[in-house]
Amino acid sequence: MTPLACNIGVLSPSERQAYDALTRDLFSAATGRTPTRSGYTFELDAKRVTPAEVGQWIAFEQRCCPFFDFRLDVARENGRMTLTLGGPEGAQAFIDAEFAAVTSSP
Repeated sequence: MTPLACNIGVLSPSERQAYDALTRDLFSAATGRTPTRSGYTFELDAKRVTPAEVGQWIAFEQRCCPFFDFRLDVARENGRMTLTLGGPEGAQAFIDAEFAAVTSSP
């Protein structure tokens, strides 16, 4: 089983810069979050973040945090967009810490 630890060192400096910007954009576009059994479902403002940007964030996040499960749902005609993020036991607390760090930074 993959340990519940982030290895941000797998990203190059330019990838890290892009990842950091996408992370801020993603979490600032979150208009709500609902707990799930193993994490959260985030409702995202489709006017503030695109499905392509979320997909790029997922690609980076899979590399540094391979223990996460991801599901992106995009409704037709610019409708609701949700990202479900979960994983093994402890993933929800890990997400809480990451969310708090992003939303408290300037």
